[in-house]
Amino acid sequence: MMLQVPELDVAGECCMRVFGVRQLWCDDVPVAVEQCRSQGCVARREPFAVAIG
Repeated sequence: MMLQVPELDVAGECCMRVFGVRQLWCDDVPVAVEQCRSQGCVARREPFAVAIG
């Protein structure tokens, strides 16, 4: 899910507080997907480029 928010820091804090999620930024998504797969996760879709801006 992708949402556009006016203030990223505020939205991140809200998600952590309300949903109990934590921020995890990854510079190399394909590597992160492979790490998850090695731990038994299944990717329903391969990583793809997202146009920002």
